[in-house]
Amino acid sequence: MAPGPIQRLPRLGIAGLALLLALTVVPAGAGGAIPALPPQLSEAESEAAVRAGVAAVIAAYVPPPGGLESASEPAGDGGLLPATGPTPPAPFKLNEVNSSARWWTLPGTPAQALSYVQAHPPADSMFAFSILSTPPGVASAIGFEWPAVPRATGGLRLEVKAVPLTDGSTGLEAVAHGFWLTPRPSSEVLPTDARVLRVTLVPSRLAGSGRGRRVTITSRRRIERVVELLDALPASQPTGPVACPRDDGEALRLAFYGAHGGSPLAVAQDELSGCGGVSLTIAGRSQHWLDSEGDLLAQVSAAIGVKLGP
Repeated sequence: MAPGPIQRLPRLGIAGLALLLALTVVPAGAGGAIPALPPQLSEAESEAAVRAGVAAVIAAYVPPPGGLESASEPAGDGGLLPATGPTPPAPFKLNEVNSSARWWTLPGTPAQALSYVQAHPPADSMFAFSILSTPPGVASAIGFEWPAVPRATGGLRLEVKAVPLTDGSTGLEAVAHGFWLTPRPSSEVLPTDARVLRVTLVPSRLAGSGRGRRVTITSRRRIERVVELLDALPASQPTGPVACPRDDGEALRLAFYGAHGGSPLAVAQDELSGCGGVSLTIAGRSQHWLDSEGDLLAQVSAAIGVKLGP
């Protein structure tokens, strides 16, 4: 992607940003990309687009009537409207861009201010969350989101926080957030010469010591459909601490073999419990984890013509 369009993104507005990205996604490393992977932005292109989007969101925000913009954190806010948000603990890395905070002081209560904010959402945004705190001295907040562009950028978010000030007015803070995407390496494609696919539905440990369901597929077209499904999955993105559901060991294992057997050419395993995700090994080497979009178990079942799940 040429630098020009990215530099002009802030003047397009949020809807224009999403549309332009949807129309201009190109394979990372053009010329050497493997056609089996869907088009995607490079990490640098995604980060530049997200930074432009975050700048557009925060610059366009309009506070409730009567708001007087402040160049610094409003006095008397008890430190609840800081210029920067919390930093995720090491070793977590987030592909996150945060805008500088904008502040206002306005008459009335925080509840009145946020009621107006919720009734007048930013253009093209979706309501994301509302935290209305009743104890005095605690911040209330409302959030709005703009959707992610697949394989281009993560979503954009605007958070508006309100707190009572010691002089009886309300302090308002707006901060924009965005996430850029790390693309899937173009080398992470499954081999096209697989002739045997062994599908194993590994049962939950809670179900006892059963071997699970096993199916062997030799239809070349059906194997190709599964390869296409796996090649279409995006790379998992870095994240902070996450509370995962219980991992009971249930998984879908897909092992691909050549015509003469031997060691598998590639193995993909979709974790069906816990935090999920798809591990991938190609030629014995572990690859980046992938995100399962939708119900991969059902998609594989349809691709091979065998119902694997309940």
